[in-house]
Amino acid sequence: VANCRSQELCDQFVDASKYSHGLRGHPIAYGGHVVPWPGVDGDDNFFQVLTRFLTASCSATEGPSPAKRMRPDFDVSPLPLFGVAVRGLDVAAGISDKMIARLWELNIKHDGIVVIRGQHQLKHKPAVFLSFARRLLQHASGDQPSLELETLGAFAEGKQLFGASDVWVPGYPDIRRIGNLHKHGGPPHVLSMVGRQWHMDGNKGEEPLLSFLLGVEPGPKGSETLFASGYAVYEALTEAQQARANSLVCVMSNRFRSGGPVAEDFERGLRMSDNGLRLQDGVDPANRLASWSLGEHHERPVSIHPQTHRTVLQIAPVKLDHVVGMENDVVAGRSLIEELLIPGT
Repeated sequence: VANCRSQELCDQFVDASKYSHGLRGHPIAYGGHVVPWPGVDGDDNFFQVLTRFLTASCSATEGPSPAKRMRPDFDVSPLPLFGVAVRGLDVAAGISDKMIARLWELNIKHDGIVVIRGQHQLKHKPAVFLSFARRLLQHASGDQPSLELETLGAFAEGKQLFGASDVWVPGYPDIRRIGNLHKHGGPPHVLSMVGRQWHMDGNKGEEPLLSFLLGVEPGPKGSETLFASGYAVYEALTEAQQARANSLVCVMSNRFRSGGPVAEDFERGLRMSDNGLRLQDGVDPANRLASWSLGEHHERPVSIHPQTHRTVLQIAPVKLDHVVGMENDVVAGRSLIEELLIPGT
């Protein structure tokens, strides 16, 4: 009903019905008096008033035309540990700025994971997929979302991060095909054999880091993508561990990497522990790509999320150079970070 007529009219009807003297044979009254309703007199019962309301509201000239009315809201259900699943939203058909804002709100409220079910058509519309990702990132960064479909541009670091050009979606170097479908008659894909290796998204810099994954063909058991909440990682620690984590400053860099994606790191010698939380072997400097750069910077593992104001523990072990104060024992620093991450992962 609210979609057919103004919210004000709907609210009037709801308020009036709250004070009805009965459902049959009684007028809708407020404080002992018949509610002034267009075309309604004291002999009209509840159902007559309801019929007139529906007729008036659905034929009203006020409000948006049916073509401009908002589509029904999507359905949201919680995932087992954290995050939410969304159904009833067709990204490929186009979504409004209001829906972009709703999705970001869900992401913030539910610890950073939103799974939008049933988006199979997006694999045929890379421009729409890319535009959706950019609009959501713009909104998350506080910029005005853009409806333009950017088909030619790529994120500045896309080519370097995503490796060989044959694994890009043609024309879109910032959309990478990940998996092993190239072994089953499909186009080229990149397949990381490093095992568990935790990638980090979130608010660590001037703008949020986001990943957009489009599931095209599910892999076999054992190939799942795992997720961990930085909130839960911190909250799983004892008070003593939290105090230790709060005091840490780490130096992050590409010292032990190849200059390409993790799949390339593995091919050039990088190895992680079985749980993916500690670097075991880095890439030999002689095997680095020409695109390699050190990229050294300081980072605190513990931070306060700027929107939720909750404490987060998040760090990418593959980029840990050393813990400040433990420069002479890099291995011990790696073990310390692993110890702090294990309870919540």
